[in-house]
Amino acid sequence: YSKMSRPIELLSRSAYSMKHLLDNLLNWARLQGGKIIFSPKEIEIIPLIYESVEIVSATALLKKIVIQVDQTNSARLMADESMLKVILYNLLSNSIKFTYSGGLITIRIWIADGSCRISIKDNGIGMDDEMCANLFIDTNAVSRYGTNGEPGSGLGLRLCKDFIDLHCGGIEVSSKLGSGSKFIISLPIKGKDTTKNNKAH
Repeated sequence: YSKMSRPIELLSRSAYSMKHLLDNLLNWARLQGGKIIFSPKEIEIIPLIYESVEIVSATALLKKIVIQVDQTNSARLMADESMLKVILYNLLSNSIKFTYSGGLITIRIWIADGSCRISIKDNGIGMDDEMCANLFIDTNAVSRYGTNGEPGSGLGLRLCKDFIDLHCGGIEVSSKLGSGSKFIISLPIKGKDTTKNNKAH
């Protein structure tokens, strides 16, 4: 069994990485072609976060990575549920990809300045200042292999930013090479007017 488990584990990781890559490419192509419609509705953020954690839990388990959620704060907000799922999935997958086996990812939710803030923090390999500065720029898309050789296209984080922009929200990153990364997304809470984006898409 031990001789078989390693190849099966590698195949599972490879399949997950390729599916993630293809999903991002498809979403990117649809977005660029105007095929994605921005459809906000009232949603509760906490259940959506737990659903996103569940989706990536098998991959986290393969690397023995623990994902903790601080659910002391929640919010109802107007958001496109499908887009928000893609955002959370990409950010969590990114953290798993660049965190070593046995690592920790922490998700925190709070309300500030009329927005719902969600932070996803890991203790992975981190980034230097130049990488952080170029992270969301098309022509300088950052694409690195993960701690277990997971491939990437550099599109995932750019897609996150584009979807967050459609919500009139924001995304920021703080990181130090060798000490992990923290992404914070900010989304307007219920009542914020986002209809102007719906007309454009």
